[in-house]
Amino acid sequence: MAVRTAAIPRSRAAWGIALTAVLMLLISSVIVPSGSEAHAPYFPEENESIASAYVIDDIAKSYVLYSFLPAEAGHYYSFELEEGERLLLQILVPVKDAEEGFIPDVALMVPGGGDGDGLPAYVEVPTTHGHKVLNGSLPAEVDYEGFTATAYYVTIDFDETSEGFANESGTFYIAVFHPGGKEGAYSLVVGYQERFTALEWLTMPLSQLNIFDWQGTGALLVLLPIASVFGIGLAASARRLRSFEAGRAPRALAAAGGLSFIATGAVTATHMAIALADSGLSASAAITLVLILISLALGSYTLLLSLSMLPEAKLTRPKLVALALLALVSWNGYLAGPAMLLIAALWPGIQDWSPSA
Repeated sequence: MAVRTAAIPRSRAAWGIALTAVLMLLISSVIVPSGSEAHAPYFPEENESIASAYVIDDIAKSYVLYSFLPAEAGHYYSFELEEGERLLLQILVPVKDAEEGFIPDVALMVPGGGDGDGLPAYVEVPTTHGHKVLNGSLPAEVDYEGFTATAYYVTIDFDETSEGFANESGTFYIAVFHPGGKEGAYSLVVGYQERFTALEWLTMPLSQLNIFDWQGTGALLVLLPIASVFGIGLAASARRLRSFEAGRAPRALAAAGGLSFIATGAVTATHMAIALADSGLSASAAITLVLILISLALGSYTLLLSLSMLPEAKLTRPKLVALALLALVSWNGYLAGPAMLLIAALWPGIQDWSPSA
């Protein structure tokens, strides 16, 4: 079978090469940003007793555990720590909760005899453990986090090796509680090694939606930007989609995928504006801007490609798959967008999709 090697127009190749280069450059700058931190997000539930403590399986790995503390309750976390090992933990509180007086404390429970003196009655301490109380306080400045476009107060910042607070290795516990019994949202940050599993990375967009809810911005500020982008985008694209004699359905899927990437940027931009209103301008906002630019560039290219509105650029299976993979690694489309592109790529007869106008 003969292999055709000269059928790709230069302009088409330039589009693909330039877009891929720019996107990968932007993505690489997000993955390893100078002076910033990225944590694997989790959302523990039903950890309101020592017996049901949420197990942190690697205390060195950087996690952020988002939660809502009920009134007159404690949340419990357990982990293993070796003698001389470093423990880094922080408590982050959304701006609204902190300014309404929700500043939780932490009881760090260490192996060795002890009691619960100095703790509220609703905080459990095992008889086999002593404890050290880390008191929260409201700092002067609000922090801004560029990866998630959120603002918060760091109310506890603890970083010591175990010699400073324990005499032996073993199972340690953290209890998060409010000394006055108030309720509110907080997150527990632990660890100092920034690494992600593939699943943690790929599901980051869904985690981000939960983080927005934790921050208290509400579902409306997620749904409104998404609805606006899809409403305007589909209305503007409808006539062009109707002009295709073949491949109309998969092209519509690809167009919807592109709109989902643009919508991701719109949601991120909305929450960045809200967070920066609390924190003021921050260098970390550059990370968020990079994420937004990736969303807009990837979404616009996918949308225009699906509508055959790029000079000499043809919609092909490899191109759809490549765009879906780029969307996955750059946290775009809330998984639904990449899925739509992959479905379109599997649609039969893709070589016959050509506009009639």
